[in-house]
This record gives sequence, structure tokens and C-alpha cells, in this order.
Amino acid sequence: MATYKSSSIWLGNGNNSPRNEGLACFLQDLNIFFFSEELVSRCPHCKAAKKTVDHLATRCERMLYLDYTRRHNEGVRCLHLHFCRLYGLKNQKRLKTHSVQEVISNERVEVRVDTRIETDSTVRYNKPDLLVYDKKENVIWIVEVGVTSQDNLQRVELEKLRKYDLLANELSLIHKAKVNIIPVVLAWDGIVSKYFKKYLDSIRVREHLIAYMQSIALKRTMESTVLDFRSGLSQMDYEARVEEVLSKYEEANGIGDQEIAVRRLVEDAYHVPFLDGSKRVKIDESVNPGMIDREDSGARRVDSEG
Repeated sequence: MATYKSSSIWLGNGNNSPRNEGLACFLQDLNIFFFSEELVSRCPHCKAAKKTVDHLATRCERMLYLDYTRRHNEGVRCLHLHFCRLYGLKNQKRLKTHSVQEVISNERVEVRVDTRIETDSTVRYNKPDLLVYDKKENVIWIVEVGVTSQDNLQRVELEKLRKYDLLANELSLIHKAKVNIIPVVLAWDGIVSKYFKKYLDSIRVREHLIAYMQSIALKRTMESTVLDFRSGLSQMDYEARVEEVLSKYEEANGIGDQEIAVRRLVEDAYHVPFLDGSKRVKIDESVNPGMIDREDSGARRVDSEG
């Protein structure tokens, strides 16, 4: 079901540094193992399952509303900017500064993100990730994003494809329009099905954006799993360290969102890569608290188009 040609688009078209590419390949090959004195390490979040990359990447219920949701929303944001540029709603190219509005429209198109769609009859699933109504062509696109494990790839893609059948029928009757359902499903390691490229071609997504979506799935997975692998910290240790640095470096909010800034400080303190291509912050223990040396990570700009 999976296709290796489409699954490796990120290697040929991704804008990744050699170091990050190597780390992503390291993760993709499952060459990360966790050991403890008990030989079988347990997940530090749910305390129930065996601690493996696959469990930390998609199967831990305690990580669902933080790490997994953030990774999912990155994919939605990529496609939202794609549609905004495709229909002239926005001209910006830089994805990192792009903000997602629930509803954005012009005389030709209306783009909705995670909003309930009103219909004449009651429909259970009426809140897709993206709904794009092309008024000129009288076509509606229902786009649903999913990041799962390789074992569940085919099942999740089929579920996303069939989930909004009733909503599609209702919208077709209301607007007298053609309705297409587009499941955008990839595994946390960038693996995709043989239909993935065809679905994205139908909404005119170029290969470099596909590469970015695959890369970001790998990077976000790396961020949620590599911390314990590189430093041996438990989640409690990590959160405690975040609080410690937060109180120690109050000026961290000068480089953006305070929580993100502090987490970068923690990750740098323990030499853990924060793979978002943004400004890195290093802690030099030889200087007084508050003296922060900022260093550019050297990552290149990633555009969603052009």
C-alpha cells in the first residue's frame, strides 16, 4: 500500500540541513532504543506501554492533546496557506509567520478551518479540518489531515475518505456543487500511500510543499521522542527544568512566545535539538543568569510556494 517514491519526496525536495536530515533518517529507520535498569523501559507519560519510538510517536494517549495535536495542526497550516495563495487571499510566502483564520474569503472562494458546517439535516461529522468552496468553479473541497503509524496508514486514509460522505451529500444538494473529499494522511515517519500524491495533485499541491509536510511530521516526532533518548530525562524532570529556567530567565519572552522560548533554553541546556529552523538559544553556565547568547541555527527559509 505504501509507495517509497512518494515517501521519500522530503529527501529530494526538502529544505533540511544535513544534520537534521541525518537525524530524521535515524528516526525513520527506528534506530532509537530505550533501556533502563529494569531492561524494559515504560513510557514516561502513560506509564503503561513499553517505551518505543512507535508508541511515543502515535500511540500514547497522554500525548494526544499536546504533541500529536501540534503536529497535526502544522499540516493543516501548510494546506491553509497553500489555498490562501492559490486563490489570492494572501501573498505571503513564509509559513512560520502565517496565522490561520477560522474563515477567510473573497469574491471567488471561502476557506474554513475546523468550523462546524451548517446543513439542512443533522450530520454527525460536520467539522472538517479544511473546507474550500470555489464559487467560480462551483466545487467544494473537504480536506482532512491525519498523521498515524505505518501499520494504520491504509485504515486511517480510508476512514478520512468516508467520514464526511454525509456532509458531502448535504453540501452537494445545498450548493448544487461538486464535492471532493481529500484525505491527506501520512505516517509519522513520512511514509505515504500510493494514493497520497494523487490526492494532493488534485488540489494543486507541489512537491516541495509535500516535502515540507513530510519533514515537519518527522521533526515534530523527533522533538517528542528524542528528549528522553538524548538526555535520559523523565517528563517530570523536563517539566521541572522548564519551570526552573522560566523563573531564572524571565527575559526569555523577548524572543517570542515565552513557553516556547523557555523550552528551547531547556533543550539547548541538555544539548537536545529543537528542529524548527528558528533562532537557537544557548545557556552559558559561566555567565550570570539572564546573559543569553543567541545563535542562528543556519536553517534556510522554507516557503510554501514558489
